[in-house]
Amino acid sequence: MKKKSAGRTTGQLSVTEQAKQIDRALTAIRQILQRPLASAFAEGKLTGAQQAVMRVLVSSPKAMSLGEVRQSLGLAQSTVSGIVARLAKRGLIGQERDPVDGRATLLAPSKPVRRFLEKTMPELTQSPLAGALRLAKEAERKAILDALRRLHELLDEASSGGNA
Repeated sequence: MKKKSAGRTTGQLSVTEQAKQIDRALTAIRQILQRPLASAFAEGKLTGAQQAVMRVLVSSPKAMSLGEVRQSLGLAQSTVSGIVARLAKRGLIGQERDPVDGRATLLAPSKPVRRFLEKTMPELTQSPLAGALRLAKEAERKAILDALRRLHELLDEASSGGNA
């Protein structure tokens, strides 16, 4: 029988310590996977406020009015208006008349931005992972996938009232 001390079993890590290590590993993996995407975004040379406007527009399933964007960000109308004008001038945002209210303008990411999000972005985030997996043997790839699937199942179970 192993001796317990301060939440640990001699020779083994506690569940809490294992959770910390898994969290650190997942964070490090996420950062590595996001490097190519972060680099691509950096090439766009957007200010923080411009990135915030683009995030709001990209995450919306429909075109948004200037007021809706302003409300989402909690910024003044004139501030958002200036940001939108600069983004539109660069071709990152498309503007169209609101069919319901002809005086209003609706904003959405431009077609090139949408193409980037749909085609290039997934490729940028998956290429480091595919490159790493090519270095692994088939059995290792299967073990990684099986372990991640099981972790996902356990997280679902724990978050839906299972043992946390």
